[in-house]
Amino acid sequence: RMGRSGDLRGEIATGFFKKKEKRAEGTLAFDDALLSALLGKTKVTREMATQIPTAAGCVNKLAGTVSQLPIKLYRREKDRVAEIFNDPRLKALNDDTGDTLNANEFWKAIIEDYFFGKGGFAYIRKEKGKFSGLCYVDEREISLQINNDPIFKDYNIMVRGQNYRPDEFFKIK
Repeated sequence: RMGRSGDLRGEIATGFFKKKEKRAEGTLAFDDALLSALLGKTKVTREMATQIPTAAGCVNKLAGTVSQLPIKLYRREKDRVAEIFNDPRLKALNDDTGDTLNANEFWKAIIEDYFFGKGGFAYIRKEKGKFSGLCYVDEREISLQINNDPIFKDYNIMVRGQNYRPDEFFKIK
C-alpha cells in the first residue's frame, strides 16, 4: 500500500518480482546506553565516554605526551624573553606536584577533566605567601559562581561549599 508521500507503509518491496515483506511498526528499544546517546535519546556522561576505547585511548595518548614534555617558564625582560630556572613552579609542573599525585598522574587527570568534563582544575597551595605546590581537584567537585554583570564579569570557584578566588586555581578550560 502506498502512503500519501509515495512511501511504503508497513511493507517493503524486495526482489525482482517486488514481493512484499511485512515489517513491524513502532519504536525500537536501545539496550546500549552509548548507542542511545549517539541517537540523541540521552546525554553522554563522563563514565560512558571513558568506556569508548577510542576516546579513552586518545585521551591517554594526549595525557602521556603532555606529561612527558618538559614545561618551561619564561620572563619578559625589557626587549627580550629569558627562561626561568630554579623555580618551585617548574618542579611542581614537571616532577612533584606537592600533592599525592606525581606529575604524570596530575597531567592525566587534568587532561581527562578537560576533555570529559568542564576543564582541569588544581588549587595553588601557598605557604607563607610562597608557592608550595599544586593540588589537583576533580572537576566534578567544582562549581562556578558567575556574576550577572555584563561589564565587570567575575566569578568564584566553589569546592564543597568553600569559596575560592579564580587566582587561587590553575585552570585549563
